[in-house]
Amino acid sequence: MLPFCKNRTPLETMWQDSQNPSKYFAYGNGRKRFAIIVNNYNIDAVAIKHVSDEDSTLIEITYSGLEPAYTLILIELLEDIGKVEEIKELTRRKGLILSTDSNSRSKLWHDTYTNQRGKTLEEFIITSYLLLMNEATDIPTFETIRGHSWIYLTLCNNILAQNTRR
Repeated sequence: MLPFCKNRTPLETMWQDSQNPSKYFAYGNGRKRFAIIVNNYNIDAVAIKHVSDEDSTLIEITYSGLEPAYTLILIELLEDIGKVEEIKELTRRKGLILSTDSNSRSKLWHDTYTNQRGKTLEEFIITSYLLLMNEATDIPTFETIRGHSWIYLTLCNNILAQNTRR
């Protein structure tokens, strides 16, 4: 657990901890709902602030002389499709990783059934030429005593997929 300091969030505390020189990115004037944390010294990361807010953050990452790629994390993909379209245009011809809390179920991402939100998101993924990076062998991203599912999704575009090896 991160230490708590008065008037600072745990992320701000971590950022200021000289024992942990990680870079973190969280934006907006309101309550930040998440952050991107980069703790690899070999990865250079720069925030794209004009499209980042409390519910989404876009960063450009560069690693070991490779072409820059973009990482976007969103709270709700289906509610932010307009923003995703803007970011897809901004990152055209570059690699893009998209992580989101989909709050949807689909057999496409290895769930036992597909709900209406899942169908809507499946259509968006297919028409946007995005690839699902979650695998059937992955640990479920949501689990309760009533069951489990894979509501947190990681997607990428063809450019990034072609340049990525597992």
